[in-house]
Amino acid sequence: MGRNRRSSSSRRRDTEPLPQAALTEGDEILRAFFDQIDIGLAVTFPDGRFARVNGALCALLGYQASALRQHGLTDLIVPDQRSRLVAVMAQLQAGEKQRFQIKPELLRRDGRAVSGLLTLSVVSDRVGRIRHLLVSFQEGRDLVRTKMALKERTDSLSEVNTALEVLLREREADRLEMKETMLTNAKSLILPYLEKLKSSRLDIRQRTYLNLIESNLNEIISPLTQRMSGHYMNFTPMEIQVANLVKEGQRTKDIAVILGLSVRTIEAVRYRIRMKLGLKRKGTNLRSTLLSMDSGQPVAVQRDPP
Repeated sequence: MGRNRRSSSSRRRDTEPLPQAALTEGDEILRAFFDQIDIGLAVTFPDGRFARVNGALCALLGYQASALRQHGLTDLIVPDQRSRLVAVMAQLQAGEKQRFQIKPELLRRDGRAVSGLLTLSVVSDRVGRIRHLLVSFQEGRDLVRTKMALKERTDSLSEVNTALEVLLREREADRLEMKETMLTNAKSLILPYLEKLKSSRLDIRQRTYLNLIESNLNEIISPLTQRMSGHYMNFTPMEIQVANLVKEGQRTKDIAVILGLSVRTIEAVRYRIRMKLGLKRKGTNLRSTLLSMDSGQPVAVQRDPP
């Protein structure tokens, strides 16, 4: 007997609505979302009668909430589209679909029609019975604004990505240039003096220190040479300078002006660079070769500019 009372009591707790005090924080958040969102929302009974409507739907249709709840969803559809909505609701009530979207026209209180996207979703209880339909309606102008905002956001992100790619390429170019500059400076400003010191009269202690300096310097510059072709290591400081200017697209006359040397001197340096790179054929473009060596790409054979 007591067990039956507990069983019936339990069933009542499952089916009866919870009192207001028992609402969880999540319920309150959902209520606030429902009431404040700019999209028209409603909860209807399975037959389409309104149980709850939000402010956005009321504003869109020109009704007070209490007045709108006196209507059913089918009452608000223009007459020639009602049969379509009735068929959709029958499919939802029969369990054939859980969600459906159509693009009807809703009638405002003043008689004007408003077109948009109507979405119907089934809300079932624990045993699968349909308790309510969740309805959303987004006006056509809102859809256009949403699409335009999405396109603007996409275009903005694309511009940011392009700018980041350019910046990363510039940073990589700066990094490579810095490595080459450091290597060039080491070869032109430090290594020659070390060689001179080696040929001078040094005692055992001084020679030990000199060897340590040379070893440590090689230790420092060795990472700089890992991304550079081995051919560069055979270049003189002048050849490295000319090679860098050639890679930048400078012509022989321009390089001569930049470095304050004669055109013949630059031509001789270019010739030595070509020989060190094994470019004996005149048809092979020096700039393309140098750029390909830096990027690790195959050398493209092109005609040299005059």
